[in-house]
Amino acid sequence: MTARGGSSQHRCEDCEHFRPRRQLTEMLSLPMSLGTANAASTIMRTEQELIGAEEGRKFALTTTREERWGSTRPRVLAHCGLRETAGEYLVCEQKNADGRCADFKQDSVGDRHQCRTCVHRRAATGPARDGRILLELLQPRTFVMPDVQRSYSSPNEDIDLVTRVTGTNHSDEALAALHSDGVLPRPPGYFSWCAEYSGANGYVVCSMQNPHGRCHGWSDGSREPDRQANRQRTPTGDAPSVQGPEASSRPAGPTPARSTFFRDAARLLAAELTRDRRSRP
Repeated sequence: MTARGGSSQHRCEDCEHFRPRRQLTEMLSLPMSLGTANAASTIMRTEQELIGAEEGRKFALTTTREERWGSTRPRVLAHCGLRETAGEYLVCEQKNADGRCADFKQDSVGDRHQCRTCVHRRAATGPARDGRILLELLQPRTFVMPDVQRSYSSPNEDIDLVTRVTGTNHSDEALAALHSDGVLPRPPGYFSWCAEYSGANGYVVCSMQNPHGRCHGWSDGSREPDRQANRQRTPTGDAPSVQGPEASSRPAGPTPARSTFFRDAARLLAAELTRDRRSRP
């Protein structure tokens, strides 16, 4: 249901305080694969369930002419964010019932700010890390690990294994963000997170915090180099670091630190591959 103000004089959708419906399937998007299919289905089903529950709640509020959702932000339905900094969320249809809302302010696309331009954004490191692991596994010459190399049978099986493992990790993280409304106990690896709103209570996923481009904590980071924007500031632990552009100028072959990391990853993946084969009929 689209939230409208009741007349063409002041439509809620034209106001800068309007917060449109949150699309959980977009905010927690997953790559299409067999490893993520179940999680994607769960997210879609949960979104539909939340829509039904919140529509019922909104109907009860409008019946009593109550314009406040309360101190909890609707997880999916559109609402008015006029007093959101005070932790109060309003029902659009009640706040602007006659189309003459005294707080109406014309929306301007130029006033919206996406997380990718914010200095507080910490980029996801999981996809790059998984890609490096896959690259190293497909180039066994970088390892002095004959025992692990001999456990491989074909590149296709190795690729399937890595895809399955990384798909599971990505899915688990998306489902954790879904059930916690975007606040995770550890720095996420597959979703960018916000250093401004993260703290002792957890790490806030950017897409869940700022789906509308109206985040009050946004600060222009467009003048900083990408490697500065990707630096990790972790309140309760260390997040994986991201190599800067200068990495492309390094000599071929892994550094000692990278070699240790990938060697450990390769051992774990090879062990899983071996167990998987032994379990086959």
